[in-house]
Amino acid sequence: MMRTGLKGVRLSALLALTIVMLAPTTALAAWVRAESPRFVVYAEGDQATARRYAEKLEIFDSLLRHLHGMNTLGVPPRKLDVYLVHEGKDLREVRPGLSTAIAGFYHATPGDIYIMAVREAESDWILMHEYTHHFMMQNYPYAYPAWVVEGYAEYFQTADIDDRRVQVGLANDVRGHELVEDRWLPLDLVLSKRGSELEPGQRGLFYGQAWALTHYFMSDPQRYSQLLAYLDAVGKGGDPVRAMRDATGLETPALQKAVRTYITGRIPYRTYEIDKLPRPEVTVTVLPQVWDDLLLPYLRMRSWMDKDEGAAFVRDVVRKRAGKHKGERMADLALAYGEIWFGDRLAGEAIAQRLLAEDARDGEALKLLGISRYLDAIAKPEQAVAYNQDAGRMLARSYAARPDDYRTLFYYVLSREAQPGLANDNTFAAAARAYDLAPQVYAVRSLYADALIARKDWKGARAVLLQMANDPHGGQGAERARQRLQRIDEAIAAEAKPAGAP
Repeated sequence: MMRTGLKGVRLSALLALTIVMLAPTTALAAWVRAESPRFVVYAEGDQATARRYAEKLEIFDSLLRHLHGMNTLGVPPRKLDVYLVHEGKDLREVRPGLSTAIAGFYHATPGDIYIMAVREAESDWILMHEYTHHFMMQNYPYAYPAWVVEGYAEYFQTADIDDRRVQVGLANDVRGHELVEDRWLPLDLVLSKRGSELEPGQRGLFYGQAWALTHYFMSDPQRYSQLLAYLDAVGKGGDPVRAMRDATGLETPALQKAVRTYITGRIPYRTYEIDKLPRPEVTVTVLPQVWDDLLLPYLRMRSWMDKDEGAAFVRDVVRKRAGKHKGERMADLALAYGEIWFGDRLAGEAIAQRLLAEDARDGEALKLLGISRYLDAIAKPEQAVAYNQDAGRMLARSYAARPDDYRTLFYYVLSREAQPGLANDNTFAAAARAYDLAPQVYAVRSLYADALIARKDWKGARAVLLQMANDPHGGQGAERARQRLQRIDEAIAAEAKPAGAP
Protein backbone atom coordinates (compact mmCIF):
# COMPACT_ATOMS: atom_id res chain seq x y z
CA MET A 1 0.00 0.00 0.00
CA MET A 2 1.16 3.57 -0.62
CA ARG A 3 2.50 5.45 2.35
CA THR A 4 2.39 9.21 2.68
CA GLY A 5 5.03 11.36 4.30
CA LEU A 6 7.25 14.41 3.89
CA LYS A 7 4.27 16.80 3.78
CA GLY A 8 2.27 14.52 1.53
CA VAL A 9 5.00 13.68 -0.96
CA ARG A 10 6.14 10.09 -1.43
CA LEU A 11 9.75 9.36 -2.19
CA SER A 12 11.15 6.39 -4.07
CA ALA A 13 14.41 5.21 -5.58
CA LEU A 14 15.98 2.48 -7.60
CA LEU A 15 19.14 0.60 -8.08
CA ALA A 16 22.28 2.72 -8.63
CA LEU A 17 25.95 1.85 -8.81
CA THR A 18 28.49 4.46 -7.70
CA ILE A 19 31.84 4.25 -9.46
CA VAL A 20 34.95 4.61 -7.32
CA MET A 21 38.48 3.52 -8.13
CA LEU A 22 39.74 0.89 -5.73
CA ALA A 23 43.22 0.65 -4.25
CA PRO A 24 44.85 -2.75 -3.68
CA THR A 25 44.40 -4.05 -0.14
CA THR A 26 45.07 -7.15 1.87
CA ALA A 27 42.09 -9.43 2.52
CA LEU A 28 40.99 -10.18 6.06
CA ALA A 29 39.61 -13.54 7.12
CA ALA A 30 36.63 -14.36 9.36
CA TRP A 31 33.18 -12.84 9.24
CA VAL A 32 31.61 -10.87 12.08
CA ARG A 33 27.88 -10.18 12.43
CA ALA A 34 26.59 -7.00 14.12
CA GLU A 35 22.82 -6.79 14.56
CA SER A 36 21.06 -3.56 15.52
CA PRO A 37 17.36 -2.60 15.54
CA ARG A 38 17.35 -1.82 11.79
CA PHE A 39 20.40 -3.53 10.28
CA VAL A 40 22.37 -6.74 10.17
CA VAL A 41 25.95 -5.87 9.23
CA TYR A 42 28.31 -8.61 8.11
CA ALA A 43 31.93 -7.50 8.00
CA GLU A 44 35.20 -9.15 7.14
CA GLY A 45 37.56 -8.54 9.99
CA ASP A 46 37.24 -7.28 13.54
CA GLN A 47 34.26 -6.84 15.84
CA ALA A 48 34.90 -3.13 16.34
CA THR A 49 34.48 -2.46 12.60
CA ALA A 50 31.16 -4.30 12.42
CA ARG A 51 29.85 -2.49 15.50
CA ARG A 52 30.98 0.91 14.24
CA TYR A 53 29.22 0.47 10.91
CA ALA A 54 26.00 -0.73 12.55
CA GLU A 55 25.99 2.33 14.82
CA LYS A 56 26.80 4.65 11.92
CA LEU A 57 23.96 3.29 9.80
CA GLU A 58 21.55 3.57 12.73
CA ILE A 59 22.46 7.25 13.16
CA PHE A 60 22.08 7.87 9.43
CA ASP A 61 18.69 6.17 9.38
CA SER A 62 17.53 8.22 12.40
CA LEU A 63 18.60 11.40 10.64
CA LEU A 64 16.68 10.49 7.49
CA ARG A 65 13.64 9.67 9.60
CA HIS A 66 13.90 13.01 11.39
CA LEU A 67 14.19 14.95 8.13
CA HIS A 68 11.16 13.14 6.68
CA GLY A 69 8.92 13.63 9.70
CA MET A 70 9.04 9.98 10.76
CA ASN A 71 9.40 8.49 14.21
CA THR A 72 13.15 8.50 14.81
CA LEU A 73 12.82 5.45 17.04
CA GLY A 74 10.75 3.51 14.51
CA VAL A 75 12.00 0.35 12.86
CA PRO A 76 11.41 -0.96 9.33
CA PRO A 77 9.27 -4.05 8.64
CA ARG A 78 12.43 -5.93 7.70
CA LYS A 79 16.05 -5.36 8.70
CA LEU A 80 18.48 -4.63 5.89
CA ASP A 81 21.50 -6.87 5.40
CA VAL A 82 24.77 -5.04 4.70
CA TYR A 83 27.92 -6.89 3.63
CA LEU A 84 31.23 -5.07 4.05
CA VAL A 85 34.23 -6.61 2.35
CA HIS A 86 37.87 -5.70 2.51
CA GLU A 87 38.57 -5.62 -1.23
CA GLY A 88 36.84 -5.54 -4.59
CA LYS A 89 37.51 -9.16 -5.55
CA ASP A 90 34.91 -10.22 -2.99
CA LEU A 91 32.30 -8.12 -4.78
CA ARG A 92 33.10 -9.94 -7.99
CA GLU A 93 32.82 -13.33 -6.30
CA VAL A 94 29.15 -12.48 -5.77
CA ARG A 95 28.69 -10.61 -9.04
CA PRO A 96 31.19 -11.93 -11.64
CA GLY A 97 31.99 -9.50 -14.41
CA LEU A 98 31.55 -6.46 -12.19
CA SER A 99 33.98 -3.72 -13.16
CA THR A 100 37.09 -3.44 -10.99
CA ALA A 101 36.27 0.27 -10.66
CA ILE A 102 33.02 -0.41 -8.76
CA ALA A 103 33.30 -0.45 -4.99
CA GLY A 104 29.76 -1.37 -4.02
CA PHE A 105 26.22 -2.05 -5.17
CA TYR A 106 22.62 -2.36 -4.02
CA HIS A 107 20.81 -5.58 -4.83
CA ALA A 108 17.03 -6.06 -4.75
CA THR A 109 15.53 -9.17 -6.39
CA PRO A 110 13.16 -11.99 -5.41
CA GLY A 111 16.26 -13.76 -4.07
CA ASP A 112 17.44 -11.12 -1.60
CA ILE A 113 17.81 -7.44 -0.73
CA TYR A 114 21.16 -6.20 0.49
CA ILE A 115 23.98 -3.68 0.11
CA MET A 116 27.50 -4.93 -0.51
CA ALA A 117 30.43 -2.55 -0.43
CA VAL A 118 34.13 -2.23 0.16
CA ARG A 119 34.37 -0.74 3.60
CA GLU A 120 35.65 2.83 3.88
CA ALA A 121 35.64 3.32 0.11
CA GLU A 122 35.51 7.07 -0.51
CA SER A 123 34.62 7.71 3.15
CA ASP A 124 31.62 5.37 2.85
CA TRP A 125 29.86 7.51 0.24
CA ILE A 126 28.80 4.40 -1.63
CA LEU A 127 27.16 2.91 1.46
CA MET A 128 25.26 6.12 2.24
CA HIS A 129 24.23 6.60 -1.40
CA GLU A 130 22.81 3.10 -1.70
CA TYR A 131 21.13 3.22 1.69
CA THR A 132 19.41 6.48 0.75
CA HIS A 133 17.97 4.69 -2.27
CA HIS A 134 16.77 1.85 -0.06
CA PHE A 135 15.27 4.21 2.52
CA MET A 136 13.39 6.22 -0.07
CA MET A 137 11.82 3.24 -1.76
CA GLN A 138 11.06 1.39 1.47
CA ASN A 139 9.26 4.30 3.06
CA TYR A 140 8.04 6.46 0.17
CA PRO A 141 7.48 4.41 -2.99
CA TYR A 142 6.40 6.88 -5.64
CA ALA A 143 6.85 7.76 -9.31
CA TYR A 144 9.87 10.06 -9.53
CA PRO A 145 11.81 11.58 -12.39
CA ALA A 146 15.24 9.97 -12.61
CA TRP A 147 17.16 13.11 -11.68
CA VAL A 148 15.44 13.24 -8.27
CA VAL A 149 16.17 9.56 -7.61
CA GLU A 150 19.88 10.05 -8.20
CA GLY A 151 20.21 13.64 -7.01
CA TYR A 152 18.65 12.81 -3.66
CA ALA A 153 21.09 9.96 -3.03
CA GLU A 154 24.01 12.13 -4.17
CA TYR A 155 22.90 14.87 -1.75
CA PHE A 156 22.83 12.59 1.31
CA GLN A 157 25.81 10.39 0.48
CA THR A 158 28.30 13.03 1.68
CA ALA A 159 26.85 13.04 5.20
CA ASP A 160 29.68 13.18 7.71
CA ILE A 161 28.90 11.30 10.92
CA ASP A 162 30.78 11.17 14.21
CA ASP A 163 29.80 10.61 17.84
CA ARG A 164 28.64 14.20 18.35
CA ARG A 165 27.06 15.45 15.14
CA VAL A 166 26.01 14.80 11.54
CA GLN A 167 26.69 17.25 8.74
CA VAL A 168 24.35 17.04 5.73
CA GLY A 169 24.68 18.66 2.34
CA LEU A 170 28.46 18.82 2.25
CA ALA A 171 30.03 19.46 -1.13
CA ASN A 172 30.30 16.49 -3.46
CA ASP A 173 33.75 17.08 -4.91
CA VAL A 174 33.36 14.40 -7.57
CA ARG A 175 30.17 15.91 -8.96
CA GLY A 176 31.36 19.47 -8.45
CA HIS A 177 34.47 18.79 -10.50
CA GLU A 178 32.34 17.46 -13.36
CA LEU A 179 30.42 20.74 -13.45
CA VAL A 180 33.36 23.14 -13.40
CA GLU A 181 33.79 23.25 -17.15
CA ASP A 182 31.27 25.10 -19.28
CA ARG A 183 29.61 22.00 -20.72
CA TRP A 184 26.39 21.44 -18.81
CA LEU A 185 23.63 19.40 -20.43
CA PRO A 186 20.47 21.29 -21.40
CA LEU A 187 18.22 21.25 -18.34
CA ASP A 188 15.28 19.94 -20.37
CA LEU A 189 17.36 16.82 -21.03
CA VAL A 190 18.20 16.31 -17.35
CA LEU A 191 14.58 16.74 -16.31
CA SER A 192 13.13 14.36 -18.86
CA LYS A 193 15.70 11.59 -19.36
CA ARG A 194 17.22 8.71 -17.39
CA GLY A 195 20.98 8.47 -17.10
CA SER A 196 20.88 5.20 -19.02
CA GLU A 197 19.23 6.96 -21.97
CA LEU A 198 22.14 9.35 -22.40
CA GLU A 199 25.45 8.90 -24.17
CA PRO A 200 28.16 7.39 -21.89
CA GLY A 201 30.06 10.68 -21.87
CA GLN A 202 26.95 12.53 -20.66
CA ARG A 203 26.09 10.35 -17.69
CA GLY A 204 28.58 11.90 -15.29
CA LEU A 205 27.14 15.31 -16.08
CA PHE A 206 23.63 13.96 -15.53
CA TYR A 207 24.57 12.81 -12.01
CA GLY A 208 26.40 16.07 -11.35
CA GLN A 209 23.51 18.27 -12.47
CA ALA A 210 21.03 16.07 -10.59
CA TRP A 211 23.08 16.64 -7.43
CA ALA A 212 23.35 20.40 -8.07
CA LEU A 213 19.64 20.76 -8.77
CA THR A 214 18.71 18.76 -5.68
CA HIS A 215 21.08 20.78 -3.48
CA TYR A 216 19.61 24.01 -4.86
CA PHE A 217 16.08 23.00 -3.89
CA MET A 218 17.00 21.43 -0.54
CA SER A 219 18.86 24.47 0.76
CA ASP A 220 15.96 26.95 0.89
CA PRO A 221 12.45 26.47 2.38
CA GLN A 222 10.71 28.30 -0.46
CA ARG A 223 12.56 26.34 -3.13
CA TYR A 224 11.90 23.14 -1.21
CA SER A 225 8.17 23.86 -1.38
CA GLN A 226 8.57 24.30 -5.13
CA LEU A 227 10.24 20.89 -5.32
CA LEU A 228 7.33 19.30 -3.45
CA ALA A 229 4.84 20.86 -5.85
CA TYR A 230 6.92 19.66 -8.79
CA LEU A 231 7.11 16.09 -7.47
CA ASP A 232 3.39 16.03 -6.87
CA ALA A 233 2.71 17.11 -10.45
CA VAL A 234 5.15 14.64 -12.01
CA GLY A 235 3.90 11.82 -9.81
CA LYS A 236 0.43 12.39 -11.18
CA GLY A 237 1.73 11.98 -14.71
CA GLY A 238 2.64 15.58 -15.54
CA ASP A 239 5.35 16.47 -18.06
CA PRO A 240 8.57 16.95 -16.01
CA VAL A 241 9.73 20.03 -17.95
CA ARG A 242 6.40 21.83 -17.87
CA ALA A 243 5.89 20.89 -14.20
CA MET A 244 9.24 22.48 -13.30
CA ARG A 245 8.32 25.71 -15.07
CA ASP A 246 4.95 25.79 -13.30
CA ALA A 247 6.47 25.07 -9.87
CA THR A 248 9.31 27.61 -10.06
CA GLY A 249 7.90 30.23 -12.42
CA LEU A 250 11.15 30.02 -14.39
CA GLU A 251 11.85 28.82 -17.89
CA THR A 252 14.52 26.13 -17.94
CA PRO A 253 17.38 28.38 -19.21
CA ALA A 254 16.78 30.79 -16.33
CA LEU A 255 16.61 27.96 -13.79
CA GLN A 256 19.80 26.44 -15.21
CA LYS A 257 21.56 29.79 -14.74
CA ALA A 258 20.30 30.09 -11.16
CA VAL A 259 21.54 26.58 -10.28
CA ARG A 260 24.95 27.23 -11.85
CA THR A 261 25.33 30.44 -9.87
CA TYR A 262 24.31 28.64 -6.69
CA ILE A 263 26.61 25.66 -7.07
CA THR A 264 29.69 27.73 -7.93
CA GLY A 265 29.28 29.80 -4.78
CA ARG A 266 29.72 28.79 -1.16
CA ILE A 267 27.57 25.68 -0.75
CA PRO A 268 25.62 25.61 2.53
CA TYR A 269 25.28 22.55 4.72
CA ARG A 270 23.41 21.69 7.90
CA THR A 271 24.72 20.34 11.20
CA TYR A 272 22.67 18.19 13.60
CA GLU A 273 23.88 17.54 17.14
CA ILE A 274 23.45 13.88 18.07
CA ASP A 275 25.61 13.41 21.14
CA LYS A 276 22.50 13.14 23.34
CA LEU A 277 20.90 10.39 21.28
CA PRO A 278 20.83 6.98 22.97
CA ARG A 279 23.29 4.55 21.44
CA PRO A 280 21.56 1.74 19.56
CA GLU A 281 21.84 -1.72 21.04
CA VAL A 282 24.21 -3.75 18.86
CA THR A 283 24.90 -7.44 19.32
CA VAL A 284 28.17 -8.64 17.79
CA THR A 285 28.92 -12.27 16.98
CA VAL A 286 32.03 -13.83 15.48
CA LEU A 287 30.78 -16.31 12.88
CA PRO A 288 32.18 -19.83 12.48
CA GLN A 289 34.47 -20.97 9.68
CA VAL A 290 31.57 -22.24 7.57
CA TRP A 291 30.63 -18.61 6.86
CA ASP A 292 34.07 -17.94 5.39
CA ASP A 293 33.59 -20.83 3.00
CA LEU A 294 29.93 -20.37 2.03
CA LEU A 295 28.65 -16.84 2.64
CA LEU A 296 29.72 -15.37 -0.69
CA PRO A 297 28.71 -18.45 -2.74
CA TYR A 298 25.32 -18.44 -1.00
CA LEU A 299 24.90 -14.75 -1.82
CA ARG A 300 25.86 -15.39 -5.43
CA MET A 301 23.20 -18.08 -5.82
CA ARG A 302 20.54 -15.81 -4.27
CA SER A 303 21.55 -12.90 -6.50
CA TRP A 304 20.89 -14.48 -9.91
CA MET A 305 22.12 -17.37 -12.00
CA ASP A 306 20.78 -19.09 -15.07
CA LYS A 307 20.19 -22.85 -14.88
CA ASP A 308 23.42 -23.96 -16.57
CA GLU A 309 25.65 -21.58 -14.62
CA GLY A 310 23.95 -22.55 -11.38
CA ALA A 311 24.31 -26.28 -12.04
CA ALA A 312 28.04 -25.92 -12.63
CA PHE A 313 28.44 -23.67 -9.59
CA VAL A 314 26.67 -26.12 -7.29
CA ARG A 315 28.70 -29.02 -8.66
CA ASP A 316 32.10 -27.32 -8.57
CA VAL A 317 31.82 -25.01 -5.56
CA VAL A 318 28.85 -25.42 -3.24
CA ARG A 319 28.85 -29.21 -2.79
CA LYS A 320 32.60 -29.25 -2.11
CA ARG A 321 32.53 -26.41 0.40
CA ALA A 322 29.36 -27.62 2.13
CA GLY A 323 30.87 -31.09 2.35
CA LYS A 324 33.56 -29.72 4.67
CA HIS A 325 30.87 -28.60 7.16
CA LYS A 326 28.30 -31.39 7.20
CA GLY A 327 25.59 -30.84 9.79
CA GLU A 328 26.25 -27.11 10.20
CA ARG A 329 23.14 -25.06 9.50
CA MET A 330 24.78 -22.54 7.15
CA ALA A 331 26.16 -25.34 4.99
CA ASP A 332 22.82 -27.18 5.01
CA LEU A 333 20.87 -24.10 3.91
CA ALA A 334 23.32 -23.13 1.18
CA LEU A 335 23.46 -26.66 -0.22
CA ALA A 336 19.68 -27.14 -0.01
CA TYR A 337 19.14 -23.86 -1.82
CA GLY A 338 21.61 -24.75 -4.56
CA GLU A 339 20.23 -28.24 -5.07
CA ILE A 340 16.60 -27.12 -5.19
CA TRP A 341 17.22 -24.34 -7.69
CA PHE A 342 20.03 -25.73 -9.81
CA GLY A 343 20.94 -29.32 -8.91
CA ASP A 344 19.27 -32.38 -7.47
CA ARG A 345 15.93 -31.13 -6.15
CA LEU A 346 15.19 -34.31 -4.21
CA ALA A 347 18.55 -34.06 -2.45
CA GLY A 348 17.81 -30.45 -1.55
CA GLU A 349 14.38 -31.39 -0.21
CA ALA A 350 15.92 -34.16 1.89
CA ILE A 351 18.15 -31.59 3.61
CA ALA A 352 15.19 -29.28 4.23
CA GLN A 353 13.11 -32.18 5.59
CA ARG A 354 15.91 -33.08 7.98
CA LEU A 355 16.00 -29.49 9.26
CA LEU A 356 12.24 -29.56 9.62
CA ALA A 357 12.40 -32.79 11.62
CA GLU A 358 14.68 -30.98 14.06
CA ASP A 359 12.37 -27.94 14.26
CA ALA A 360 8.84 -28.06 12.84
CA ARG A 361 8.76 -24.24 12.75
CA ASP A 362 11.98 -23.80 10.75
CA GLY A 363 10.88 -20.97 8.44
CA GLU A 364 13.84 -21.33 6.06
CA ALA A 365 13.33 -25.07 5.60
CA LEU A 366 9.60 -24.58 5.02
CA LYS A 367 10.27 -21.84 2.49
CA LEU A 368 12.72 -24.01 0.56
CA LEU A 369 10.23 -26.88 0.46
CA GLY A 370 7.45 -24.54 -0.70
CA ILE A 371 9.63 -23.12 -3.46
CA SER A 372 10.60 -26.63 -4.52
CA ARG A 373 6.93 -27.59 -4.88
CA TYR A 374 6.29 -24.43 -6.89
CA LEU A 375 9.18 -25.31 -9.21
CA ASP A 376 7.68 -28.80 -9.57
CA ALA A 377 4.43 -27.18 -10.68
CA ILE A 378 6.27 -25.32 -13.42
CA ALA A 379 8.16 -28.43 -14.54
CA LYS A 380 5.06 -30.69 -14.50
CA PRO A 381 2.07 -28.57 -15.62
CA GLU A 382 -0.25 -31.58 -15.70
CA GLN A 383 0.16 -31.82 -11.89
CA ALA A 384 0.47 -28.08 -11.27
CA VAL A 385 -2.69 -27.73 -9.18
CA ALA A 386 -1.62 -30.36 -6.64
CA TYR A 387 1.97 -29.09 -6.47
CA ASN A 388 0.87 -25.46 -6.05
CA GLN A 389 -1.54 -26.42 -3.28
CA ASP A 390 1.30 -28.18 -1.47
CA ALA A 391 3.57 -25.18 -2.09
CA GLY A 392 0.98 -22.83 -0.64
CA ARG A 393 0.65 -24.88 2.54
CA MET A 394 4.40 -24.97 3.09
CA LEU A 395 4.82 -21.26 2.38
CA ALA A 396 1.93 -20.31 4.66
CA ARG A 397 3.63 -22.20 7.50
CA SER A 398 6.92 -20.47 6.66
CA TYR A 399 5.26 -17.05 6.78
CA ALA A 400 3.76 -17.86 10.19
CA ALA A 401 7.27 -18.61 11.44
CA ARG A 402 8.95 -15.62 9.72
CA PRO A 403 6.42 -12.88 8.88
CA ASP A 404 9.12 -10.43 7.76
CA ASP A 405 10.25 -12.47 4.73
CA TYR A 406 8.88 -11.01 1.49
CA ARG A 407 10.25 -13.98 -0.48
CA THR A 408 7.85 -16.38 1.23
CA LEU A 409 4.90 -14.18 0.33
CA PHE A 410 6.13 -13.65 -3.23
CA TYR A 411 6.26 -17.36 -3.98
CA TYR A 412 3.02 -17.95 -2.10
CA VAL A 413 1.25 -15.51 -4.42
CA LEU A 414 2.84 -17.14 -7.48
CA SER A 415 1.57 -20.53 -6.27
CA ARG A 416 -1.94 -19.05 -6.07
CA GLU A 417 -1.83 -16.99 -9.25
CA ALA A 418 -3.79 -19.50 -11.32
CA GLN A 419 -6.05 -20.91 -8.60
CA PRO A 420 -7.77 -19.24 -6.83
CA GLY A 421 -6.38 -16.18 -8.67
CA LEU A 422 -4.92 -12.82 -7.72
CA ALA A 423 -8.29 -11.23 -6.96
CA ASN A 424 -8.87 -13.71 -4.12
CA ASP A 425 -8.87 -11.86 -0.78
CA ASN A 426 -6.16 -13.98 0.82
CA THR A 427 -3.92 -13.94 -2.25
CA PHE A 428 -4.37 -10.21 -2.71
CA ALA A 429 -3.51 -9.55 0.94
CA ALA A 430 -0.30 -11.58 0.53
CA ALA A 431 0.66 -9.59 -2.58
CA ALA A 432 0.01 -6.31 -0.77
CA ARG A 433 2.04 -7.41 2.25
CA ALA A 434 4.96 -8.50 0.05
CA TYR A 435 4.87 -5.05 -1.54
CA ASP A 436 4.92 -3.37 1.88
CA LEU A 437 7.94 -5.45 2.89
CA ALA A 438 9.89 -5.11 -0.36
CA PRO A 439 8.73 -2.32 -2.68
CA GLN A 440 12.34 -2.17 -3.92
CA VAL A 441 11.97 -5.49 -5.75
CA TYR A 442 10.75 -5.02 -9.30
CA ALA A 443 9.09 -8.45 -9.51
CA VAL A 444 7.23 -7.85 -6.23
CA ARG A 445 5.91 -4.52 -7.50
CA SER A 446 4.89 -6.08 -10.79
CA LEU A 447 3.00 -8.90 -9.05
CA TYR A 448 1.21 -6.41 -6.80
CA ALA A 449 0.25 -4.36 -9.86
CA ASP A 450 -1.17 -7.55 -11.41
CA ALA A 451 -3.22 -8.15 -8.26
CA LEU A 452 -4.58 -4.58 -8.36
CA ILE A 453 -5.45 -4.98 -12.04
CA ALA A 454 -7.23 -8.26 -11.28
CA ARG A 455 -9.47 -6.27 -8.92
CA LYS A 456 -9.84 -3.46 -11.46
CA ASP A 457 -8.23 -1.04 -9.02
CA TRP A 458 -6.99 1.11 -11.88
CA LYS A 459 -5.86 4.01 -9.68
CA GLY A 460 -3.75 1.79 -7.43
CA ALA A 461 -2.30 -0.13 -10.36
CA ARG A 462 -1.39 3.09 -12.17
CA ALA A 463 0.47 4.36 -9.09
CA VAL A 464 2.56 1.20 -8.81
CA LEU A 465 3.21 1.00 -12.56
CA LEU A 466 4.26 4.64 -12.68
CA GLN A 467 7.01 3.83 -10.16
CA MET A 468 8.22 1.14 -12.54
CA ALA A 469 7.82 3.22 -15.70
CA ASN A 470 9.93 6.03 -14.19
CA ASP A 471 12.59 3.63 -12.93
CA PRO A 472 15.94 5.12 -14.03
CA HIS A 473 17.42 1.62 -14.20
CA GLY A 474 14.29 -0.20 -15.32
CA GLY A 475 15.41 -1.04 -18.86
CA GLN A 476 12.95 -3.26 -20.68
CA GLY A 477 10.90 -3.63 -17.50
CA ALA A 478 10.23 0.10 -17.46
CA GLU A 479 9.12 -0.06 -21.07
CA ARG A 480 6.75 -2.94 -20.28
CA ALA A 481 5.32 -0.90 -17.40
CA ARG A 482 4.62 1.99 -19.78
CA GLN A 483 2.84 -0.40 -22.15
CA ARG A 484 0.74 -1.74 -19.28
CA LEU A 485 -0.16 1.82 -18.29
CA GLN A 486 -1.41 2.42 -21.81
CA ARG A 487 -3.59 -0.70 -21.63
CA ILE A 488 -4.99 0.43 -18.27
CA ASP A 489 -5.87 3.83 -19.72
CA GLU A 490 -7.61 2.06 -22.59
CA ALA A 491 -9.56 -0.10 -20.15
CA ILE A 492 -10.60 2.96 -18.11
CA ALA A 493 -11.73 4.73 -21.30
CA ALA A 494 -13.71 1.66 -22.40
CA GLU A 495 -15.49 1.44 -19.03
CA ALA A 496 -16.36 5.14 -19.22
CA LYS A 497 -18.14 4.81 -22.59
CA PRO A 498 -21.94 4.83 -22.44
CA ALA A 499 -23.61 1.57 -23.36
CA GLY A 500 -23.96 1.26 -27.13
CA ALA A 501 -21.40 3.99 -27.88
CA PRO A 502 -19.01 3.24 -30.79
